[in-house]
Amino acid sequence: MKFKTIAKEFQQALGVVEGVIPARTPLPAATHVLIEFKGGLLTLTGSDLNNQVQCSFPAEGEDGAALVPARKLLGFAKTLQGQELQAESTPEKGLAFTTENIELALPGLPPEDFPRVPSPAGATFRVDQGTLCRALRMTVFAAAVEEERHVLRGCYLHFSEGLGRVVATDSRRLAVVEFTPTVEPSDPNMQFIIPTAIAKVLLAHLTGESEVTCTIGEKQVSFECPTSNNGRYRLTFSKLEGNYPNYSRFIQPLQRENTIGREPLLQALKRASAAVEERDGTVDLQFEGSRLVIKAQTTCKFHEALDMDYKGSPFTTVFAPRYISEALEESPDEEVKFDLQGPQSPLVMRGHNFMYLAMPRRMN
Repeated sequence: MKFKTIAKEFQQALGVVEGVIPARTPLPAATHVLIEFKGGLLTLTGSDLNNQVQCSFPAEGEDGAALVPARKLLGFAKTLQGQELQAESTPEKGLAFTTENIELALPGLPPEDFPRVPSPAGATFRVDQGTLCRALRMTVFAAAVEEERHVLRGCYLHFSEGLGRVVATDSRRLAVVEFTPTVEPSDPNMQFIIPTAIAKVLLAHLTGESEVTCTIGEKQVSFECPTSNNGRYRLTFSKLEGNYPNYSRFIQPLQRENTIGREPLLQALKRASAAVEERDGTVDLQFEGSRLVIKAQTTCKFHEALDMDYKGSPFTTVFAPRYISEALEESPDEEVKFDLQGPQSPLVMRGHNFMYLAMPRRMN
């Protein structure tokens, strides 16, 4: 194999696939990156045995493949500037990289040792990258972290009456975003769970404005799209098995549409979080006519009042401030529409194609 490309493009592709490559694994080949040249495209592939990322871009060269240590290659590639990068595989040197005045020869493994993840075949749908990223950003923070039910450790994606829904919950809060696909799924009953780690990889990688095609197989799911440099990106991951809980019974319209400024509330809750110190520490929320008063009494005393348009009765409830602020962080709306029926009732917030529900903590 031979290829010639610009170092920056190689760096970018390697940075994309590097995120899924494990630092340690019983299978040495999984700590390597597969480099293939075929038909004018240079393709880099990384895998952790269950998930796989591929990034390809146009280059010059001769067909072939090589499997080289990912960390050593990444450390080398990060130091390169905009110069031309050439590579050639030989039995003596492995894969040798050269620039104007640098040469690095990396011994590798047989390319056939690489743990490829099968490409799925099944139902498909297409959606704009920005639309999918918005749905993931506004839900993934609500997914469970240590919940025993593994199906909650990710975002549930399914369709209903032509609209897509992305859902996440950790049993104390629920985030739901609806989106319109550019091409509806070939199977209207398709559904799957995107593990949290995979959702975060997609958010890091999907930066273009083109469509992304999702293919759902029996055990794998893939997202594939063109890149800005006329290449291709593909992420394939293993599906989380299991049934997602019936969340729809918690979705309800606002009985009263109260409003408060998003940014002032977000900053106040961040200050309250700093005052309570603990990650899941709580604060009192006092609803008093046109004012919301946030109070915390720990090693320090915190008190802040905000103006709001509130139509309910006065009462005090207890919430972990981050359970509200994390939802506000991702909202694009200037005002928050919300309802809260009493001190032990859930807080419900709604925005454009978005619903968020958070449960209060028990009051002392």
